[in-house]
Amino acid sequence: MSGPDPLVSVVVVNYNAGRLLDSCLDSLAARRPDPPAEVILVDNASTDGSAERAAGRHPGVTLVRAGRNLGFAGGVNLGAARAAGEILFLLNPDAEIWPDTLEQLASALAAAPRLAVAGCKIYDPDGTTLQHAGALIHPSLITSHIGRGEEDRGQHDEPADVDYVTGAALAVRRSAWDELGGLDSGYRPGYYEETELCLRARRQGHRVAVIPAARALHHESVSSGKLSSRFFYRYHRNRLRFLIRNHGPLFWFGRFAPAEARWMVHSMPPEQRFPLLRAYLVNFFRFPLTLIGR
Repeated sequence: MSGPDPLVSVVVVNYNAGRLLDSCLDSLAARRPDPPAEVILVDNASTDGSAERAAGRHPGVTLVRAGRNLGFAGGVNLGAARAAGEILFLLNPDAEIWPDTLEQLASALAAAPRLAVAGCKIYDPDGTTLQHAGALIHPSLITSHIGRGEEDRGQHDEPADVDYVTGAALAVRRSAWDELGGLDSGYRPGYYEETELCLRARRQGHRVAVIPAARALHHESVSSGKLSSRFFYRYHRNRLRFLIRNHGPLFWFGRFAPAEARWMVHSMPPEQRFPLLRAYLVNFFRFPLTLIGR
């Protein structure tokens, strides 16, 4: 699975992904031979035997055992430290790529020197319903995926600059990765680490874009429990951490607070009230440390 002098280093972070990891690695094994690539599998102390099975089925994969659960960002950073490619491609273990996905991403990056981060068009497991064609950051810092839930009829087939692209299938130039310092592992176990990476890239004058010809399928939130109370708590906790780390008081009070109030009064689903309250309390007590780490 790994080639000599890889242009692309694929980093997959696994935590109890089960058989979905097999499908992920099978899709990587079926990719086109160009560009040359290596695959680095970081296992965050899984207990389901998925890492051992993957190592047996795909001996060309470089298996890195973290020893403990480092979260998504920590696992990616560990894998990136072992990577030799000029492009890092982050891929979730519950995602699968099309055979030409790496080729499409590498071509897009080669053609646009200012493009630092490139994302994929991502489908739900049915392969026809869109899950992601780029993403937006709203004034409340709640995020949304462009095209989510739509049947793909080609309406999002043009490359487009976006606020951010999801880390489920994301390519980043190694030079930009090093410049930006990788992902912040404080967004443990996940959510908003790639949002911050893309925001920082854009603030440094780089472009962030979705490349629709690069396609992936994503089963989504296998390890975290999609739309569970735990998911909402982690999402809002990291959303508020993102606010503190990346914006100042002018934004907090001028844009965020009014937007947050409107959302809480008019749009917030009842099942998110308690997770949101927990997220505010945790960030209140962690505020000094988060501010120091900006």
